Amino acid sequence: MDAFESFDSYLNIPNENILKAVEKSGKRALAQDISAMAGVDLNQSKKNLQILASLTGGNLEVTNDGEIVYNFPENFRSILRNKSTAFKLQENFKKIWPLLFYCIRISFGVFLIISLVIVFTGISVITSTSDREDDRRNGRSGGFSGGISPFSFGISPLDFFYYRPYYGYYSTPIEERQSVKKMGFFESVFSYIFGDGDPNTNIEKEKISKVADVIRKNGGAVIAEQIAPYLNPPSLSDSDSVVVDESFVLPAVTALNGVPQVTDDGDIIYVFPDLKTTANDSLGINGKSTKEIKYLLESSGISAKGLFEKDEMIRALKENLKRTQSASNVGTATPIVEEKEIEFSIADTGYKFLAGGLGILNLGGALYLRTLLQNAAVKGLQLGSYGIALNGIFPLLLTYGVAYNAIPLFRYFRNKIQNRKIEERNRARLSWLKLLRSGNVNVERKLRAAGKLAVDLTVVKEGDIAYSTAKDLAEQGSDPFKDEFDDFNKRLSK
Repeated sequence: MDAFESFDSYLNIPNENILKAVEKSGKRALAQDISAMAGVDLNQSKKNLQILASLTGGNLEVTNDGEIVYNFPENFRSILRNKSTAFKLQENFKKIWPLLFYCIRISFGVFLIISLVIVFTGISVITSTSDREDDRRNGRSGGFSGGISPFSFGISPLDFFYYRPYYGYYSTPIEERQSVKKMGFFESVFSYIFGDGDPNTNIEKEKISKVADVIRKNGGAVIAEQIAPYLNPPSLSDSDSVVVDESFVLPAVTALNGVPQVTDDGDIIYVFPDLKTTANDSLGINGKSTKEIKYLLESSGISAKGLFEKDEMIRALKENLKRTQSASNVGTATPIVEEKEIEFSIADTGYKFLAGGLGILNLGGALYLRTLLQNAAVKGLQLGSYGIALNGIFPLLLTYGVAYNAIPLFRYFRNKIQNRKIEERNRARLSWLKLLRSGNVNVERKLRAAGKLAVDLTVVKEGDIAYSTAKDLAEQGSDPFKDEFDDFNKRLSK
């Protein structure tokens, strides 16, 4: 539904990606959690969460370290729908848009048939009228010549009622579409002219989300080589052993509030303080009893001998998870952001040839009709009101015929250029992945330096909350800012 997201900021409502991330997080999350899941920058995440909290009555919890945890009611979508007219209208429009866009798509195929009928009917009428005029002048009586008709090519309007309907929608992600064989002829005409959308529409969100995931798995500190497979890095040559220009990481560093740090060896480590904290317990173990955690350890094949404290057991589970993730990443063939090539059309091959052939036939017929209309004017043929109507509509028919053939031709060459660039970007990402796994001494040195800055992911627990908007100050026992004010007053009195 990316077509609708651009209106969200204008309408002052949170976009759909944020709402889905809130649901995925269990209705309780930090802004950095939502940013990582939704694939948006932190500032956008904070802004959307603030809007959502104000509209749905969400509660804010402030930790001792100043982190803000957003809590939303289970039925926050219903509340949002009731509180925001703009959101309600948007939701209703999303429901009718598929049907509306379906009608728009098939209209191009319908107009093609109408154009063919008008063009070849006009050719037939003008040709027969001209022949009768010639026969009259020459004293001959001849029958109706018939001229050129679309039915001469075996085309019948009834044929199009036998094509199967298309059960998907243009705005639906390509991977979720049903079989393209179910696309009918009329929709195939739209697909042939305009294509089927960009399969990489959400690529920027995917980049941010995967980079955030890598950062968190590596303790909040990474090097350029670790996140390059998820960005748009430059191509590497076989001789490259040291990378100097790391400007390609700036979009991700900016989006996730990263801070570059230079080591004594001159290497750059990117540290992301915000991503070192989360409100979501990914292992789901912080709320479990010591007995339950011990059972999880043993079921994972980890000995619980010598582990008596709950925190020690949790640490052992997390270390085992890191080793498992590391092993699975090594065995993955292409853990990169891989862009898909843009297809010319996903319609059935037969429909594509039919749509293209009819488009050429329509343009050829329109050009021939123009010649006949010019000759008729020269000869002074009397076509009556039909002739006036045909001359009036002809510019539209010719424009449609030219555009029908020019747009797919333009797309064909544009797609070739874009696909070549997509292939180059994918190849560059793979080259950086190979460099990361190559055991290169410079990369290994940088990884060791990043490891020294890495910390375990901190999960915000109930005991870390200093203040919550869900409770008044009396319930919470004291003013959470009292100590700060007292300290400030003491310094003033000195």
